[in-house]
Amino acid sequence: MASAPKELEKLKQKLEQRKADNFKAYEKYVMGNMSKEEYLQIKVTNADAVETLEENLQSLSLEYDKAVENKNQEQSPFLVVFSKHKDLEKLSRPIMEELIEVVNFYDVNHIEVICKFQDEFLELINTYGDSECEIC
Repeated sequence: MASAPKELEKLKQKLEQRKADNFKAYEKYVMGNMSKEEYLQIKVTNADAVETLEENLQSLSLEYDKAVENKNQEQSPFLVVFSKHKDLEKLSRPIMEELIEVVNFYDVNHIEVICKFQDEFLELINTYGDSECEIC
């Protein structure tokens, strides 16, 4: 299901291309560069293709939304812990123990914090946030 957004985008592009083809054919017809029969044949062909693409787009979109909803219902420990602390204003010892694996002190200016859910957190940042963040 990871490729579903790409497939949705491809379908949208194909749909827009078919609509653009209809408009170009109409322009050619109006300018006298295409016969009425040719224009109507292209219009019918594209109308069928547009209808099929719209149905496929709607179907894939619903399927993707359902998969995302199912995945969200199967929450990982990472999501459970982080959603519990989403409005965190102060870091207490129990919260630190829940979120942080180890803190390494190298010198006064260099401290390394290793999170318990470091990989998941970095994936979240790379997907939705600042990819240059140096947290965890």
